[in-house]
Amino acid sequence: MILDEEHKMRLVGKIDRMDTRETEEAVYVRIIDYKSGSTSFDLLALYYGLQLQLVVYMDAVTEMAQHHYPDKEIVPAGILYYNIADPLAEKKGQPDPEKIDAEILKKLRMNGLVNSELEVVRHLDRTIEKESDVIPVVLKDGEVQAGRSSVANRERFARLSQFVHRKLKEAGIGTYILFQETYHKESYEQLHPTGPKHDYAYHTEAMDRAMEGGIDDVGLGVLFGLELYRYEFAGLLMHAEHLEAVHGVGPHTISVPRIKRADDIDPDTFDNGIGDEIFAKLCALIRISVPYTGMIISTRESQQVRAKVIDLGVSQISGGSRTSVGGYTEELRPTDTEQFDVSDQRTLDEVVRWLMETKHIPSFCTACYRAGRTGDRFMSLCKSGQIQNCCHPNALITLKEFLEDYASAETRAIGERMIKEELLNIPKEQVRKITEEYLVKIGQGERDFRF
Repeated sequence: MILDEEHKMRLVGKIDRMDTRETEEAVYVRIIDYKSGSTSFDLLALYYGLQLQLVVYMDAVTEMAQHHYPDKEIVPAGILYYNIADPLAEKKGQPDPEKIDAEILKKLRMNGLVNSELEVVRHLDRTIEKESDVIPVVLKDGEVQAGRSSVANRERFARLSQFVHRKLKEAGIGTYILFQETYHKESYEQLHPTGPKHDYAYHTEAMDRAMEGGIDDVGLGVLFGLELYRYEFAGLLMHAEHLEAVHGVGPHTISVPRIKRADDIDPDTFDNGIGDEIFAKLCALIRISVPYTGMIISTRESQQVRAKVIDLGVSQISGGSRTSVGGYTEELRPTDTEQFDVSDQRTLDEVVRWLMETKHIPSFCTACYRAGRTGDRFMSLCKSGQIQNCCHPNALITLKEFLEDYASAETRAIGERMIKEELLNIPKEQVRKITEEYLVKIGQGERDFRF
């Protein structure tokens, strides 16, 4: 699950089967998970976080499908388990082939949660009259019997998704990010005439729902170039101010992407594009206006632009990024399905070395998430400047791990010199001493230290 351009929560799994049906207005999605045992869908198990798999799969597929069908609503048709075992039918007396077949079909019937709309039900089982042999649905007088079926309407599926997000937060989810794209309501609705993102208010209030659901770190982002940059800048700051006023916590991160060329995007068709000079000024103003936030810039920007805005307050960058589907599984960078053109194509090693050569300390730290320093706890440390007491030594510790495990010889040499010099800049003697001990242990093969 994508949290922002730098952080992801990777839930490893394989969707056994996905079926879609496309209409003029929507794309219906069915997820089937094959089971060799007798697994049954259980809302109580989902409540206790023991059966999140199908809902997470549906969220992942919905996100992918929306990329392929940007103008259509993605609707859950069903999330189902299918028992692939070879069932036996036990019958006494003279066997009746029809009754045996019916008994086997009953045992093979999928279980899970099905969209309660009758049209969807009839597409999932075209022969249903009363009780389905295929899905957990019962009809009476042509209507779905909710009390005897395992069904949910679209709103209930959405609530299940929100609940699973809360469970993922409890399991250690980091920052929840959702790009606004544009704060200009008319332009937004023109870009999203249909689909789940069509509702401007619902999309804009997503951060409020996430924070109400218990996710206390959220990340904002606007795609500069869709509308006038002054309007977008004002909307971004107002959104940050709103979150801090209502929830007591402003955005953990703010991303600053610009429209770039992609398979299905020609930036020349948008007349609100901004040049490098204006973009740099926007980065500086965001840093001044929201000094506590982490500012993210992606590899869609060139090396020259990234070098300039880092000195203006950008604090998080990517390196060696691939934006195509399955891009990290390929030896060579695939370009046929890229979400946007990658301007800075240097490897991670090259980016780390460049940062150190320009006197910036590369940090791979995730300690705050893992130590529970999130939300208002992180914000208070950040605003007071006390977070530096953690960030500085953690940066050196995680840099040391990178140097030991992944860096080239040249990068490792530069990094070792930087760590030696930066140790002297840790003001507290006890913290400096512990950091030195951690660095020695990392050199001896131990890992995962943090303040």
